[in-house]
Order: sequence, then structure tokens, then C-alpha cells
Amino acid sequence: MGAPRHRRHGVGVEGRPAVGERRDRVWRAPARPLRRRQLRSVTEVGFYQLASKPLDAVLPRLLEKAVAGGYRAVVRSGDPDVLARLDGALWSYEPASFLPHAVDGEHAAAQPILLTGGEAFANGPDLIAVVDGALPGDLTPFKRALYLFDGGDDDALALARRHWKALKDREGVTPVYWREGEGGRWEKAG
Repeated sequence: MGAPRHRRHGVGVEGRPAVGERRDRVWRAPARPLRRRQLRSVTEVGFYQLASKPLDAVLPRLLEKAVAGGYRAVVRSGDPDVLARLDGALWSYEPASFLPHAVDGEHAAAQPILLTGGEAFANGPDLIAVVDGALPGDLTPFKRALYLFDGGDDDALALARRHWKALKDREGVTPVYWREGEGGRWEKAG
């Protein structure tokens, strides 16, 4: 004899798949895991041309947005005077707010924003802000890079153009041009 007819066709059995249930499906191989090189990250390099506001006024606002977005940032400059000026700007750019930061020192690793002149970044940043035109050779450790330059300085403008051309064809890097619009808002221009 055998099993009743309704059991042979998978009717009436709960909690268990019927014997012939998968027979009518098309077989396919299981999904392959993604390999490391398939997960290629792209670093966005934002070129910010300063027009009406100085660096001391622009950078704290950009860093505030970056920290709010979960980024850990490093601001790199080879000029200690620029770093001291930016340190003061981050303390006092707005009376009602505070951006936790440190200049190279013992508490640098714990801060979301690090001001440094060196190549080693203690806070493990995923965003770098370049304020003196010296882009690092390898941008792949960072998710984003901010390249701020004075649009009124012909030398800074020419250097920014050279960096743009060099980065435009580099794999894993996307340059984006930001221009200061009306009301001080940043507009993507290229």
C-alpha cells in the first residue's frame, strides 16, 4: 500500500517540507561570498574654494558636520602657527557649541578631531582635512578628504588645479568641487 495520497503530495503535514516540494524548482548554486577586492571603497575628495570667509570660519563648521556624521577627523598642516590658529578657532567659533579636539599630545587618540603636522594619526581618522595644499600620497585609508584653499591666492588656486587633475584619473578617488554660494552655503559645482 503506501502513504495516503494527500501525504504523498505534501498536504496536511505541518512543520515539515513535503517530499516533492523542491522538485519543481530550478536549481542554482549558492551565492558566493564577496571577495575583498570587490568591496573597493572610494575616497571622496572635496575641494573647497574659500571666497568670502577665511579658513578659521569655514573649517569648524565642516568639522562639526563631519563629527555629527560619525567621522573621526584629522586636520593636517606643516605650519604650527596655522594649527595654533585653528585650535583657537575650534574653541571659540560659536559660543554655544564645542568641538572636542586635540593638538598632537597625550590625549590625541581619544579625540574625534586631531590637529597635527605629522604623518602618524593617533585618533584613527576616516576623514582628513588638508589646509596647506599638501595632500598625502595615499588617500585610501580615508573615507573622505577635505582640501581647503584660498580662491583669491593664485598660487593656491594653481596648486589645487594640479591636485584636481592628478586625482581625477586616480582609481579609488573621486574629486568633487564645492563653491561657496549665496548665504554662505556650499554648492556642489563639479
